[in-house]
Amino acid sequence: MSSAPLLRRLRSSLPVLVIVALGVLLTLHGTANASAMSLSGYAWSSNTGWISFSGPGYGVSEDSVSGALSGYAWSSNIGWISFNASDGSHPAPAVNFVTGKVTGWALACAAFANKNACSGALDGNSGGWDGWISLSGTASDGSSYGMVQSPTCGWTGYAWGSTPVGWISASGTATNGSTYGVTGSSQAICAGQIVTTCTGSPASPYVNQPVTWSSSTVGGSGSYTYSWTGTDGLSGSTASVQKTYITAGQKSASVTVTDTITHSSTTATCTDSGTGTQGVPVQACTSTLTATPSTVNQGQNTTLTWSVPGGSTCATSCSGGSGFNTGGAISNSTGVSATVPPSPPTTSYALTCTGGTYGPPPPANATVTVIVPSVTTFTVNGQTGTARVNPATPNNVSIAWSSADATSCTVTKNPTSTGWPKTGLSSAGTTDSITTQTVYAIDCVNSYGTSAKASVIVNVLAHLQEF
Repeated sequence: MSSAPLLRRLRSSLPVLVIVALGVLLTLHGTANASAMSLSGYAWSSNTGWISFSGPGYGVSEDSVSGALSGYAWSSNIGWISFNASDGSHPAPAVNFVTGKVTGWALACAAFANKNACSGALDGNSGGWDGWISLSGTASDGSSYGMVQSPTCGWTGYAWGSTPVGWISASGTATNGSTYGVTGSSQAICAGQIVTTCTGSPASPYVNQPVTWSSSTVGGSGSYTYSWTGTDGLSGSTASVQKTYITAGQKSASVTVTDTITHSSTTATCTDSGTGTQGVPVQACTSTLTATPSTVNQGQNTTLTWSVPGGSTCATSCSGGSGFNTGGAISNSTGVSATVPPSPPTTSYALTCTGGTYGPPPPANATVTVIVPSVTTFTVNGQTGTARVNPATPNNVSIAWSSADATSCTVTKNPTSTGWPKTGLSSAGTTDSITTQTVYAIDCVNSYGTSAKASVIVNVLAHLQEF
């Protein structure tokens, strides 16, 4: 039977097919396997014209492990050609990565009444044609035919679509002298090479948290052996292995994958599943405790801030010491008061946490230095504690003082007299005249009301009379 009348009858329904097909292009006829190698380019049939293997929203893909073909090609004359169909008499299409031979069947949807379903009752105009296209086989004259994928991904050879479609050429030279052909997108896969990647997860795990190293391999025969090596004695012979690390640090892993058929092998170094950087950083649970400020004046409070960066993974409860209360919280972000008055000269605080899936962390510590106001010098006539003066001598008293870490100093006199008390943080010498026992006292205070005091008792010499 000539193919021309049949094609004319089938083409009569093609405008409807095109309109419907474009409406379902993205949902029904997209590339079937997003992780597989994509095919592109054109094949040619003298009966049906150009057959496109990829386009906006559709395409034929080749599984990089099994070689299975899936998806849809498009012909402007007969519409969709499915690489997803198979039945007991028509094996699914696939590429043998070792030989490059393309086997199985594709299916022209134009043969069916429901062309977008590509199944069901045949089109009344199909003349009994079932739409099957043989990708390799034996011709009526006994010769072999078939499409073949080369190690460089180019396709050659012919498929047979019976009388309506005829021979389909995978590559060749068009009448205008240009070349055409179907080709794959990965020469490593087409050459039968194996390509392996591997990752470690979870990203940034904790000590004692299991780390899973997983490999993904494409190409070759699809049957592989595995050999793992890595930090802290990592080993294994499966596609994924698990390791629990008992120390923190950067952990590395690599896997060597060997094709059981071709015996070719490749080695991959693993990356962190979260960051993509080489290896996985295993971290220890930690806690932090900080005092702000870490140096205070006596009487000044400090605010303690604590946290467990790993949260409940590392701790479920924390407690404090030296007069500060966490309320059991693992972070003070909950509003628990942590303002405390440290004692001089230093006060040390400790945070102790318990629980946690991979905890608890070691204790955290913070030390606060307390600055105490002081009277560094307080003398009368160069004497401390007590002094004696001659009451008959004018300006017989010279008071000198100095202070540290105080904001004000007040010097008083008892009994008092006009011009007293005196103020100032220091004085090289303030003079006074006394004729009776007098007590001079100094009180230096910091901004928080803490004071430092000193005093000197001044006695007067007895007055001697002549007889």
